[in-house]
Amino acid sequence: MNASTTAKTGVSVSLAVLLLAVPIFLAADGAATISVVAAGQINTDGSIQQNFNVVKATFSLGRWQVRLKGPAKDFSYRDFVAVATAIDDAPILATTSSIGGKLLVYLQDMSTREYVKQNFSFVVYQIKTTAAAK
Repeated sequence: MNASTTAKTGVSVSLAVLLLAVPIFLAADGAATISVVAAGQINTDGSIQQNFNVVKATFSLGRWQVRLKGPAKDFSYRDFVAVATAIDDAPILATTSSIGGKLLVYLQDMSTREYVKQNFSFVVYQIKTTAAAK
């Protein structure tokens, strides 16, 4: 799977609450760990409202490109799980992918089917399996 998708729910959750709600998780059998490696809230002008391992966000060609640091500095949808949510009252579909080590976020207005430049928040997870899982 090369993208994760989240529909706009109208619920606003602060980044701090989100990070506290999803701390490092260890499966009961010890087979895998999941951790938050980057997260942020990006404003329409590209400024970073909330930041955990976010370097820069730019909008071009109908998509956001987000440069990350830390474990996800070379972001690839093959190595990480990213979830994004538009911050708007309109029904906006958020999808994620990657290019050149950057997180891509596409925001599509479901009424017009147009890609839009909109505020959004995102979380990037890293999942590691242990020898027990192999």
